[in-house]
Amino acid sequence: MRHRLSRIKKPKEFTIPLYGNKVWVSKGVSKEDFLKAVRMIDGDDLTTMLKYGDAITITIDYANEPVIWVWFGSSSLSDIVHEITHISHEIMRSVGMTLTDSSEEAYAYLNDFLFNKIHNIK
Repeated sequence: MRHRLSRIKKPKEFTIPLYGNKVWVSKGVSKEDFLKAVRMIDGDDLTTMLKYGDAITITIDYANEPVIWVWFGSSSLSDIVHEITHISHEIMRSVGMTLTDSSEEAYAYLNDFLFNKIHNIK
């Protein structure tokens, strides 16, 4: 069943070219609206997890497809870098890759791609 995100600003969506993972980015959305949207789509209550934070990355099931959803309550570069670490680990885990000396470059290129995509979203 497809859920609608009509009550909040729709997340920006992009797909990771090599791995095929779908990523949603929510910027400019209040914490309360983000929490409502997550509850509506995934049924999870993240209130406690976001009590003090200004950013979070989660993986949800949307229309029988996993989606990595990241929310930023601030435009802090440190928050973006922090959440990119979570996103890249989730993507690499999904394709069976772990961070090792031999996979480090793949992580670096993915982090670079993610930063450029996310940082340029308004």
